Amino acid sequence: MNKKNGFTLIELLAVIIIFSVIAFITIPVIMNKNLGNILAWISKEDYETSGGTNYGTYGNNELGPLTALEVLEERTKNWTNIKSYDYELIDDKTDYYGVQVRYQPIKRTNVRARMLTYTEANSLGCTSSNKSCPTWLYENTSDLSTEEAPYGYWLSTAASTYGYNVYRIRYAGDINCIRVYNNLGVRPVIKVPKTNN
Repeated sequence: MNKKNGFTLIELLAVIIIFSVIAFITIPVIMNKNLGNILAWISKEDYETSGGTNYGTYGNNELGPLTALEVLEERTKNWTNIKSYDYELIDDKTDYYGVQVRYQPIKRTNVRARMLTYTEANSLGCTSSNKSCPTWLYENTSDLSTEEAPYGYWLSTAASTYGYNVYRIRYAGDINCIRVYNNLGVRPVIKVPKTNN
């Protein structure tokens, strides 16, 4: 009887391929508090600097969360233990007809964090009902709104109802709309490798 010792070349290659794939898998993780001071989703100054011409009285969400992104990236750029990456931010919610909402894709380069999307928050159970979000998703927010614990924090998603509304996670543990010029927090979502390299 021939006893098999060791592995075949095919078996070894399969193991190497599996470990190679696992090494590239990352898990998104959201911080449990906001970074620094509260800010607008997009300020009038950033809107106009980026070529916008109709900010109006209530603001305009057509260019995306430029102020929130800039501040988030500025506050996380020195996080050297988080690998930087490039990505394209796409407004992730569609309107009643299945048409992509408001802003065009925004390319970001050499970043260490991004904003939470409406789709991600919704997949965690968040709806417009109070306390629908997991507690850890809205902890460190408050109905008293301070720098340390604001009313909530921005999502990267524009609302289709009006050109000046966007989504946020609120202190009541839900998702709701608010105007872009309001001051809320920004929370980083980082990518953590599933394995240690």
